[in-house]
Amino acid sequence: MPNASAEDLLINEMDMIDLHHGPLSAEVSYSVLDVLGTPLMPKIEAVLREFQFVTFEPIPDGFRASRPRKE
Repeated sequence: MPNASAEDLLINEMDMIDLHHGPLSAEVSYSVLDVLGTPLMPKIEAVLREFQFVTFEPIPDGFRASRPRKE
């Protein structure tokens, strides 16, 4: 996707990120996602909420999304 925005790149990769770091691939799945290169946008937040992320905070060059840890 040569002309894709950072927002679209993240959204398009979320299924793969969750597959490799989520409950199907890890004994304890990830609960924090640090995103660099794009601010939190409404479209990103909506997609991350589908993955149960509920807390969002700005960090330098991006944002951190957190969700309850599932063990």
